[in-house]
Amino acid sequence: MNNKKKKNSKGISKEVKLKIVGAIILLIFCVAVVLYFTTDVFRTKRSVFMKYFDQTTSALELLEANKFKEYQQKKLTTPYKRVGTATIITSSNVADTTVLDKLRFKIGERTDNKNDKSFVTVNVLSGVELIEEINLMREKDLYGFYCEDVANGYVFVQNTDMKRIAKCAGYEDVSNIPDSFTELNIEKILETTTIEDNHLNEVLKIIKNKVPTTAYNKDGKTKVEIDGQPYDATAYSLTLDATANANLMEEVFSKISTDSILMDYFTSKAKLLNMNDTYTDINSLNVYLQQKISEMKSNPQAAGTLKVIVYEHERNNIRTEISLGTNQIVIEHVIQENNVTYSAMTINEYKATIMYNNATGMYTYKIHKDKTATSDEFELAVDYKQTGSVVNNDIKNSMTINLLNGIKKLTIEYSDTVEFTNDIGSMTTVASTKHVIINEATDEEIASFITGLKKKINQVYINKGAKLGINLDPIFKE
Repeated sequence: MNNKKKKNSKGISKEVKLKIVGAIILLIFCVAVVLYFTTDVFRTKRSVFMKYFDQTTSALELLEANKFKEYQQKKLTTPYKRVGTATIITSSNVADTTVLDKLRFKIGERTDNKNDKSFVTVNVLSGVELIEEINLMREKDLYGFYCEDVANGYVFVQNTDMKRIAKCAGYEDVSNIPDSFTELNIEKILETTTIEDNHLNEVLKIIKNKVPTTAYNKDGKTKVEIDGQPYDATAYSLTLDATANANLMEEVFSKISTDSILMDYFTSKAKLLNMNDTYTDINSLNVYLQQKISEMKSNPQAAGTLKVIVYEHERNNIRTEISLGTNQIVIEHVIQENNVTYSAMTINEYKATIMYNNATGMYTYKIHKDKTATSDEFELAVDYKQTGSVVNNDIKNSMTINLLNGIKKLTIEYSDTVEFTNDIGSMTTVASTKHVIINEATDEEIASFITGLKKKINQVYINKGAKLGINLDPIFKE
């Protein structure tokens, strides 16, 4: 009895000690797991950088059409009528506001997308007086307009051979103009299949494996200002000199050019983005990639220095800066305290912004260009809101459009109602109109016709403005 007490008094038994050690090890493991998933303590510079770089695409979330998906699908499958009104609210250094305040634009639209038909009438009014009527028409791949004061029939353009027509119209550089235009479809552009995603991940693996560990760096704490609000952030960067960048580009381009899935993926996306044949045709894209590969081999300096910086705030990427030679791209994405989601992309001096206010349902779109030595400041801002529903067939759209071009400022308010119905009435057909299809003419005829058409439009535009007391500049420069 005394021996047992003495044994217990000497200390804890071996079994209890093992349990305590095991509990401590388990606790340390749990703490490590929590720190790994809630902080970046145990991550390498490479893994931290890639973690936040992968979040860059979150800026595209606002472009997804989920909120309007039902509405967009309904427009494709069911005929509809639209009645809209646009009014000039304010202007500065454009014309006398007492004159502009009287201007209104009434829009009537009947569209049947399932049968590729659409007819739009735009009436320009001053008070109750009709100033001008313009009719817009689409049938299959023919797009045209008619204005009695401009031409005595419809002028149509077929959505093909657009590069040739642009050249005949006087555009010197038509390299970035596609032969046919595709209607912008954000959902299709952002869509990626599982197979495509797997092949894209193979490219990411090349980037991860090809870039040396020494290229990654933790730049430390910094202040970032987005949309006028300051954020405390930690910066992580990736830097490659021209030679290392050329080697990386060579390997990536080689992988893409030999992967049929990726080639089809990139050419299909290029078509949706209305890029030229270099990128929309698989054979042309392959030629382009092979040229770039040869260039990287023979002249690595042509690749330029690559630097990518990601900024982390509360474990979210709020900004990515990509610098390649003299070009820079900045992508920002934050959810602000006022319940506004903000995303922006800046390419050199151009900046595009989209914001969504969850409380009001208002979208704001902006395109901005800073003033340079050779051009004025430019900004187009659109506040857009949709109410009603497809189910109740009571969709209403409203917009406030603000345009700044140098010292000229203009504000326009627009609203419309959309009714889905099979009873949109009969529409004018191309065959029933007096018309010309520009594509059918020779190059010389197209050039002469477009020159004359521009002059006539300028003449009508300036004369109509003069009758209202507005001194207008020509739309087209001669």
